Amino acid sequence: MSIGLGVYGGFSRGAADNWAAENGMPVLGKILAQPRKIMIAGTSIDAGYNTAYPSGNQQGYKCAPVRRLRDAIRARGFYAQDEFFAGTMGYTTAASFQSFDPRFANGAGWEYQGISGATWSLLQNSTTTTPFTYTPDDLTQTFTVWVRSVSGTGSVTVSCGAATKTVDISKTPTDFIAITLGESDGVALAQNTYSVARVSGTIQVVACWARNARLPAYQLLNCSSSGARMQHIANANDLARPFYFPEQILTAGDEYWIAMGPNDWRDNATPVESLPTYRTNMAAIGSRRGANGIKTRVIIPARTSIAAASIANQDLYNAAIREVAASMGAPVFDFKDRWGEHAEALAAGFMNPDPDYFHPNWRGAGDISQVYAALTLAA
Repeated sequence: MSIGLGVYGGFSRGAADNWAAENGMPVLGKILAQPRKIMIAGTSIDAGYNTAYPSGNQQGYKCAPVRRLRDAIRARGFYAQDEFFAGTMGYTTAASFQSFDPRFANGAGWEYQGISGATWSLLQNSTTTTPFTYTPDDLTQTFTVWVRSVSGTGSVTVSCGAATKTVDISKTPTDFIAITLGESDGVALAQNTYSVARVSGTIQVVACWARNARLPAYQLLNCSSSGARMQHIANANDLARPFYFPEQILTAGDEYWIAMGPNDWRDNATPVESLPTYRTNMAAIGSRRGANGIKTRVIIPARTSIAAASIANQDLYNAAIREVAASMGAPVFDFKDRWGEHAEALAAGFMNPDPDYFHPNWRGAGDISQVYAALTLAA
């Protein structure tokens, strides 16, 4: 195939763009977004619940939309990592979370500590000095863990091979501190295993993040949880909720994706959150992110078939989501626009069969990841 740019006026950028467009190729004028951190605050859908159906959720994180977003970005020629977890993602024991995500290996004494039912849980240890470990799938040399002491004092040791750091905590009980182990501490880029051990006090861990800090990458931070609701990330009176302040990790230019809704509007939610309160909470979240230069993006999950009352609520809440998002300048993607109603998505093979009314299967999670990749890479 001859380039033949002369017919477009020579070797100008415009000529190259015209030729590329005519031949079905990307034009130079389409600028791709820069690598950045993206935190996804979603429900069990984004956590990956039932994406491994019908085999259960063992190693389900590998089928989840965020892991497959990582793969989709890599398939497009860019680098991405998702070596991150927050709390236990709604799993109500450390053992069940380990089954879902075996990068995490539990140690004696570390256990689930719920903050609001099965949502926004922490890992807690008040009895042993046995560590839990985290072994990322990727090569990494930098590891950060966010911890606090229930009494405000205590100490924690973070290790990777011979590299060890012990930190004494002296903070108010609601404050988390970040402990980072990296190259300056003697950690080399490798298939590393990181360990976190209580030394003293009642220690709670909110999140862990491993990465290759030298390589520009899309860092995907899945802060989703089974049962998550808008009020769980907007309650200013409970600073212990994991990542009530995403600014602990996100900075200007990063993105915060809100993928809430199903646990708020379903008719058997307890307690049911009023629509005005829901609007207020969502607006407060967007305002805090905007004040710190963090871009908010809103995802409206796939439709459900749980009950007529819930479907009516779903329409009301989704309309409110769009209105609030528009008021704060946040882009919205609604999976109804792609998959249609629940019956259509089910017939297309994207959803698990009833009585699972909410969760996409592995194929649906894969399609979600393709949408997410397009949103991530767009300038």
